[in-house]
Amino acid sequence: MLKFARLMKGLILRMFLILHTERKNQSVARKLLKEKEINIELGAGGTKRTGWTSLDLCGADINIDLIRKRLPFPDKSIDRFYSSHVFEHFSYPVPMLSIIKECYRCLKDGGIFSICVPNAAIYVDAYLRGEYPNPNKIYKPASHNNSKMDIINYMAYMDGHHKYMFDIENLLNILSNAGFENVMPRDFDPQLDLEDRRFESIFAVAIKNDKGR
Repeated sequence: MLKFARLMKGLILRMFLILHTERKNQSVARKLLKEKEINIELGAGGTKRTGWTSLDLCGADINIDLIRKRLPFPDKSIDRFYSSHVFEHFSYPVPMLSIIKECYRCLKDGGIFSICVPNAAIYVDAYLRGEYPNPNKIYKPASHNNSKMDIINYMAYMDGHHKYMFDIENLLNILSNAGFENVMPRDFDPQLDLEDRRFESIFAVAIKNDKGR
């Protein structure tokens, strides 16, 4: 009986937290919609960037499970989305493509989706050379040295965190498949991108332009 009571208490607390989070998200979203410009950073965690609203599973301005929930914004309401080293943690095509399509839905005409992901191609090149691209910046829990193939395993799996690898070609194609009409590589942006990830990253931008649809 005591075990059942504890279980019920846990379930009630969980439901309360879910409802509280959803109400908070809706409140933040309503306030944002009154702003002239709305910029959303996906997967930002606890990062607080001036002029941007953070969105992540926890610790952000808006806490949401991107795999299971739609973004709490109406169609064509957001000016810009940005993400850095986020989408390699999602499988393709589901849920990755669904999440990018959801961003497309929320963007205004002319809105921008700016993305930064790890460049797996440099690790393939490193495999052919037999050396890590930058041994001073290796994530130790993911690093193994059984053979050269572990250079590829490092980027492909990242100790279980990674689910997909990118090069510039597939990144641009994925953005196009999500509905974006204008996709292109971009340069490193010191106002947004992290310097310590510059050496291993691909940068791209996609612009929504569906006025003719």
